[in-house]
Order: sequence, then structure tokens, then C-alpha cells
Amino acid sequence: MPSLVRDYMSSVVETQPDVMLAEAIQKMLQAHSRVLVVTDLLSDTIEGLLTATDILREMSRGEQRLLQVNVARLMTPRQRLVALAEDSLMLDAVEQMSRNNLHAIVVLNALRPVGVIHQVDVLRWWQETFASANST
Repeated sequence: MPSLVRDYMSSVVETQPDVMLAEAIQKMLQAHSRVLVVTDLLSDTIEGLLTATDILREMSRGEQRLLQVNVARLMTPRQRLVALAEDSLMLDAVEQMSRNNLHAIVVLNALRPVGVIHQVDVLRWWQETFASANST
């Protein structure tokens, strides 16, 4: 039976576009997550994605007032995101990550974010599916 994204996705950690970056970083640290899904509080739909890479990129530019900006300034907007339905195949996640040079993909149920597939989730799937089969 093919492996589905829903079986390997990580929990979604959400924030809103108007949240200050200092608070978003704190949320990342508390959740041990490198990705925050940015949602609209009223509609619960995805607005974008904020990653540790986005923050580090801005830090490297010498931005002095980085913690005083909001999430919307640094997030990748939904128009540029790659997302998959929760019943997508894990092979689809691998293909999208490889093709688009992604570290994470948002997993959706209809338009609502329900999880995130990280590179480490793909590695776990691969190890469980292929590596353990070859070791017997």
C-alpha cells in the first residue's frame, strides 16, 4: 500500500501575519519547529510560510531592527508556496521538494493547513519503507 503524506507529516505550528518576529521566533523555539504556517485568524486559511531560513537570510543582511518587524514582512506568501493534500503520496512530496528545492511543504485538508512535511519526515519515510526492507 502506498505511503501517504498524512502518515508522516509533522504537526502544524501556526502564527498570524501581524505577529512580531520576536514572538514568532519564541513560538518556533518552544515548538522545536523550523517552520511556522502563517494563517488568517478569522478564516483559518493559509497566508504564507515563515521558515528559520527566511529569518537567517534577513539576519545575514545585517538588519538591525529585525525583531521589530512582523511576520508578514519575511514570510513566503501563499502564491509562492507548494502545498499538498493530506492524501498525496510521499513520492509526490519527494518530487516537489527536489524540483523546487524545498525544506518543507504545507499539508492541506481542503484549504486548511493540517501539517507540514519536513525533509526529516521524508527521511523517516524512506528509512521505514526502503532501508529496513533491505536490511532483512
